[in-house]
Amino acid sequence: MNAKKYITMIISLLIIFSSALTVNAEEHYYGNYTYTLLKNKTIKLVSYDGNDERINIPSRIKGKKVTVLGKNLLKNNTQIESIKIPEGVTKIEKEIFVDQKNLKTVKFPKSLKYIGEGAFEGCKILKKIKLGNKIQYIGNGAFLGTGYFNNHDNWESKKVYDGGLYIGKYMIYGHHISGKYNVKTGTVLIADGVFDYCYDVESIKFPLSVKFINTGFYSAKSLKMIKGYYNTVAEKYAKKNGVKFVALNPKTPKFKVKAGKKSFKVTYKKVKNAVGFQVKYKQGKTWKTKLYKTKKTVTKKIKAKKGTCKVKIRSYKIEYNKKIYSKWTKVKKITVK
Repeated sequence: MNAKKYITMIISLLIIFSSALTVNAEEHYYGNYTYTLLKNKTIKLVSYDGNDERINIPSRIKGKKVTVLGKNLLKNNTQIESIKIPEGVTKIEKEIFVDQKNLKTVKFPKSLKYIGEGAFEGCKILKKIKLGNKIQYIGNGAFLGTGYFNNHDNWESKKVYDGGLYIGKYMIYGHHISGKYNVKTGTVLIADGVFDYCYDVESIKFPLSVKFINTGFYSAKSLKMIKGYYNTVAEKYAKKNGVKFVALNPKTPKFKVKAGKKSFKVTYKKVKNAVGFQVKYKQGKTWKTKLYKTKKTVTKKIKAKKGTCKVKIRSYKIEYNKKIYSKWTKVKKITVK
């Protein structure tokens, strides 16, 4: 291929690629809505030019799902009293409903995963908020200054700006939290900025239920310790931010193992707060498991085949109706007679 043809081909490809990008960014119109087509062929609503007091966001436009509500969607309408967000919407961008002083009710979809920074800030008469179970991110101040936020009965201490503020399974704000703080049992998410004004908090205990920690601890200079469970977001977050992590799992037990005739005996030494232990043993390629419920030091006899056998154990306790395990002991090797 000569140089002239090669350059022509490159220019043609660039034109085609540029056109594809333009199509994705191009604004389209549907009634009072302006929207763009996202790369995944779903729709982002970017503006609404109507003046309705009650708005039902469309779930589809020309057969394509509406999945994102853009930042400036409702900036031209300050008369909104209620809004219904359809199933399929996964993201509400930041400041979309900021200072909507007449907004009283919002119907949130179960599909929603992301609520941006300050999304509902200043919605003073928005007193009831019910979110679905799929939320993974809530931005800083997303519900600051709402009717829900300003109701002292919704705060842990029954005082506005004091303690923790939760919406169902989500912790959305914290203020004047000091000393040792226990995140409420059943909490799934800690929103961004939750501990920004908790200058004197020294330790935070996260329940096993927490799956998402959106916040940093920029202002919590006194934070010395995060308590949680092994292999959870609490442990990962503590390590990432250089904060001491204290595991709430039971301690790894001490044990002895003695080979016998077609069997072996495991002696488990009791562990504080543990209610039992699990034994794993391996002869060949497959690990086998035995579970024992006990708070005492005990010896258990387990049948096995002749030959080499690898054994390890761990203790457990019950919390949140689940078994919480310690780390495994080191493997011990024996020869069954």
